[in-house]
Amino acid sequence: MRRTNYFQLFSKPIIFIAMVLVAAGIFSYTRMQTALFPGVTFSKITLIVDNGQQPIDRMMITVTKPLESAVKRVKGVTTVKSSTSRGSCGIEVYFNWDVDIYAAKTQIESRINEIKNMLPPGVTISTEAMNQSLFPVFGYTLESKTKGLITLKDNANLLARPLFSQVAGISNVVVRGGKVKEYVVIPDAVKMSSLGITPNTLITVFNNTNFVESNGNLADFRRVYLTLTETRVNDIDALKEVIIKNDGNRIIKLRDIATVELQQQQEMVIV
Repeated sequence: MRRTNYFQLFSKPIIFIAMVLVAAGIFSYTRMQTALFPGVTFSKITLIVDNGQQPIDRMMITVTKPLESAVKRVKGVTTVKSSTSRGSCGIEVYFNWDVDIYAAKTQIESRINEIKNMLPPGVTISTEAMNQSLFPVFGYTLESKTKGLITLKDNANLLARPLFSQVAGISNVVVRGGKVKEYVVIPDAVKMSSLGITPNTLITVFNNTNFVESNGNLADFRRVYLTLTETRVNDIDALKEVIIKNDGNRIIKLRDIATVELQQQQEMVIV
């Protein structure tokens, strides 16, 4: 008895079906969306609170506990975790997976606004819904043998960051490290006392300096001119020439009563 080979008997339909499956696979592959992090929404909202240099015990009583009580009243909350340090605290709010996390974020912000008057003045609260865009993907380091940390940070903020921000798919670019320049004024107490100048006088002068203010418009010969008052301090030499006191007899400048230095900003890490 002759054996029937079904693959030979139905070779053309089998080849046709295989070609259809291959074509469907190629079409699906070209339409498949790929990403380093898929679009996943986590059932978690993070609150970051800052309140200057408030002690830990005061932060716990006046900030952390009231915020915890407020967010627990939101529907769908399962767990609330918090960590408190000097002047800051972080609160993690977990929800059920079937909760609309962005609607829950709106409800949390509403609950926080209800108790905002009960919190200490000057408290800043940032609310973030946890998603894949909050995680860093790439990190780059700027190094130089001839340039200092101040110059490197300026280059990172002014040159590198705008370039990376224009890349499609990048949501945020953060610059870490480096140093920020600052002008340090070291007053001479003896000279200030002999001239009748107090530290409050210096503070008042600095507050009234380094600004650009509009004085209004001036129309003349069918043209409108914008007048400005500019007292910006562009470098250390201009800062030394700031007038501290003018009594009609003598003009006292900052360089006459203080030493001005250009230094790196002092950064303190709270442990």
